[in-house]
Amino acid sequence: MNLTVTTTFNPGNLDPSRFIARSAEILRAYDAVIFPAFKEEIKAAQFSWPRPTKRRNGDTVTSPRDIVDTGDFLSSQFRRQEAPLSLRLTYTWGGRGTGVNYAGYILTGIPSRGYPGRDWIKPVFTDHPLDRFFATNWRRLAGAPNKPPKP
Repeated sequence: MNLTVTTTFNPGNLDPSRFIARSAEILRAYDAVIFPAFKEEIKAAQFSWPRPTKRRNGDTVTSPRDIVDTGDFLSSQFRRQEAPLSLRLTYTWGGRGTGVNYAGYILTGIPSRGYPGRDWIKPVFTDHPLDRFFATNWRRLAGAPNKPPKP
């Protein structure tokens, strides 16, 4: 799943290199909020499931449940930033070297087998909207009074 944020910006008197540096600082701060929030969503017993299941770790779970099981999926979470001042952060679960190749099935489910999807990503962005976080921190870094943005 990709999240793409596109915006138009009129720099006015702001030096573009300062804009990039300030934006990168804000995204690093946002990452410090959402990276652990994804893990908390995964660990929260909040996902409905149609029946009790004995997990590979030996636990029998019912509904609602978390999506931790053996912990492999939880520990497969990874982030990548293209460069120190890059405005692009990529979050992934599973993939090469993690032993986890089923993250997509967790997210979307497998309807043909009766497995519902369990979205741990959307609630993080709902609870921590990027636009509000960005605006608040932009004003903070600019030394402006920190009033909430108008809806």
